[in-house]
Amino acid sequence: MMTNRKEFGAITLCIILLTGTSIFLLTGGVNAESPSYVWVDDDFTSSTSGWGTTHFDTIQNGVDAVAEDGTVYVYAGTYEENVVIERSLNLEGEDSNTTTLMGSGSGSGIYSNGIHGISIKNIFIQNYSIG
Repeated sequence: MMTNRKEFGAITLCIILLTGTSIFLLTGGVNAESPSYVWVDDDFTSSTSGWGTTHFDTIQNGVDAVAEDGTVYVYAGTYEENVVIERSLNLEGEDSNTTTLMGSGSGSGIYSNGIHGISIKNIFIQNYSIG
């Protein structure tokens, strides 16, 4: 049985600090929040600084990583993929003459299922059967 209030307070404080530290580490710490700005370049690789966090080689990976209302900036290149957007965001290409989302003749190119607050600019979308 504890008779000293200071000892009880110190033990309680240690438990709180250990619990908080454990939660911080288990949730990924400071990096647990999605970035508000990410960059996509088909030339990025796993050796690119920020790879998998803020730098990606596909538009879909950038869209999946960015925070709601964030911006996915797409550098010039041809991106052969279908993109599914599940939250409001800004999708901005470097230049519509050099930034292309290219389909294989089928699919929707960009699919959002009625999500509001999506802005797409400076991306040339071609060779899709829908949208």
